[in-house]
Amino acid sequence: MDTTGSKPKGIFKDMFFNEQSNDEALLNKGIYAIYYEYTFKPSKDVRLLSVKNGSDMHFASNLVVDKNKVEQFHITSPTGTSKNEFMKGETYRFWALNGVKVKSDEKAKWKNR
Repeated sequence: MDTTGSKPKGIFKDMFFNEQSNDEALLNKGIYAIYYEYTFKPSKDVRLLSVKNGSDMHFASNLVVDKNKVEQFHITSPTGTSKNEFMKGETYRFWALNGVKVKSDEKAKWKNR
């Protein structure tokens, strides 16, 4: 989702972006918000931060989807608590948020396409 400007853009913006929450902090920062579905089976009981720290190239994030959007669209997303939410040997699939910072000269290239 393009959150580089003052309004989010993209076909999934209504599904993930909540204008009445902290999501507004993403706007005008030169960031593309990336919402992704992550699937894994832990080898021990872990919490969300451990998933982030243990993922290859830090692809997984500990930023969770807005609670209101989780309820509205029935999206599976961790609560973000500090307790172990993921138990050894169980398969988990959830949605989370990450972002990619875009340099100002790169933004110009994308807008000219």
